[in-house]
Amino acid sequence: MNAKQNWINETENSLNHLKAVDVNPYLYSKIINKLNFNENEFVSGKLVWATSLSIVIILILNIYAVRFNLKSKSSSTKTEIQSLSSELYLTNTIDYN
Repeated sequence: MNAKQNWINETENSLNHLKAVDVNPYLYSKIINKLNFNENEFVSGKLVWATSLSIVIILILNIYAVRFNLKSKSSSTKTEIQSLSSELYLTNTIDYN
């Protein structure tokens, strides 16, 4: 227990030897100038159209892929369920006698 207490004391006292950091006296004014500086940035029309066209093409491809995937899954799902039920000897008949 003594070793643990020594380790705790060393950890608590490790910050005693640190020096305070000197701050740039003009830091606040630099931050304020950057916040107040209003530079209007313009993006070219070609870039906007190219980006929007790319997004539309990606959306169309995703919709096509999802629709194609759903069509192929719906037809195979019934056969998969039937094969699984036959493998597990599950039947729809219930005999209560």
